[in-house]
Amino acid sequence: MQFRDFGKWMIACAMLISGALFSVGEAAAQMNPEEEQRCVWQCLANSPGAASRQYQDCVDRMCTSRPPEKIPLATPAPRVVWKSGKGAGNSHFAGVESNGKSFSFLCKRGGPGLFAIAGFRGPADAMAFRIDGQDYGLPFIAQNGIYYTNATSHLIKALMSGKAVHIANKQTRVSGAFSLAGSSAAIGNALAGCKM
Repeated sequence: MQFRDFGKWMIACAMLISGALFSVGEAAAQMNPEEEQRCVWQCLANSPGAASRQYQDCVDRMCTSRPPEKIPLATPAPRVVWKSGKGAGNSHFAGVESNGKSFSFLCKRGGPGLFAIAGFRGPADAMAFRIDGQDYGLPFIAQNGIYYTNATSHLIKALMSGKAVHIANKQTRVSGAFSLAGSSAAIGNALAGCKM
């Protein structure tokens, strides 16, 4: 799916997420904050800059702790509430926040829908997405710390009828889970607002 004015749409989506849901980065579990900061500075000093792949690879490899090889499946937090509402312009959203991570459906009247994931780190091509144990090979792009993928009708139906979605970055091993209880009504409200 291609988007008209993609840059403007991505900026609007980023602002919508930051205003509607919380996004908190994960800290390295085994490094104290001072050690982690020194490590990040060293990676920055030995790379072309913070926007470079070399810098990100160094931080991911050297400055974050590595959990066991198997990506743990976080248990969806109870009492997590899906929210929906109207964003800037003709946009609408449905989303949930849990443990400093967020998962959102975004749409704009007359346009396609997107899923946006925040609170994770690592390369976009290492994102893994699973609904009720079924893996979906979704292509993600990352912009301003938020991962985006197209919201296909098949995926929307699976989310509206599922129990939980598990998301992980296979490279950094950052993972999270979101209960889908209440997602059907929230996503339905956003779809109605966008006339999809």
